[in-house]
Amino acid sequence: TGFIVWSKQYTKNDVWSSLYPCGIDYDLGSSPNAFTNKKGAVVGAASKEGIYRVFRRDNGHPIWETPLIPAGSSPVTNSNPSGAYSNGVVYAISNATFSPTPQGPLTILALNGNASAFNLFVQEIVNNQFTVISALDADKGDILWTRNFQTATFASLTEANGVLYTGNFFGTFKALDTQNGDILFSTNLGAFNTISAPIT
Repeated sequence: TGFIVWSKQYTKNDVWSSLYPCGIDYDLGSSPNAFTNKKGAVVGAASKEGIYRVFRRDNGHPIWETPLIPAGSSPVTNSNPSGAYSNGVVYAISNATFSPTPQGPLTILALNGNASAFNLFVQEIVNNQFTVISALDADKGDILWTRNFQTATFASLTEANGVLYTGNFFGTFKALDTQNGDILFSTNLGAFNTISAPIT
C-alpha cells in the first residue's frame, strides 16, 4: 500500500543544500543492504558519518552499529558509496580525512562551478582523503578486516565469487579478496572514471 511501517533518521536536523550549506551533511547516499542474520531479516546502511547501522526489517529495531573510520580522522561528506553483503559478511566502504577543511561548503561551491573551490576540492581528495573498506560480521558487526587506500572512493562495492570490486575518484579500478582485503589487481582506467555505481 505504500504505508510507512517504520523509519529511522540517522542525523536529526541535518539540512544541507546549495541554499543552506551549514548542515553537517551526514545523510545516507548509500543504498541499503538487505540480508538475514541470527536476528532474522535485517537491513543495514552506512551514512556519510562513517557508521554502518543494522535494523530489523519488520520493526526497525536497532541490531548493531559499527564505526568505519579510524580514530583521529574525520568523515568525508562528499561521497557515501554503497556496501555489499555475501555469506554472512557485510562489506562496507567509507571515506575519511585527516584534514580540518570543512567538506560541506567546499563541496557546494565546487559542484556549482567555482573553479577555485573545485581545485581545492581535488587537492583535498589527493592529499588528505582516504578510503576505508571493512569486512563486518553480519551477526554482531565485529570488524573482520579493514584496508585503507589513498584517495576518496565514490564507487560502490560489488561482490562476486569471493571478489570485491570498486574504483576511486581518479579512475583506479581494483579487485580485493573478500577473505582478507588483499588487492588481487589494480588498474587505472583514466582520470575521473570510476566515480559512480553500480559495477556489474
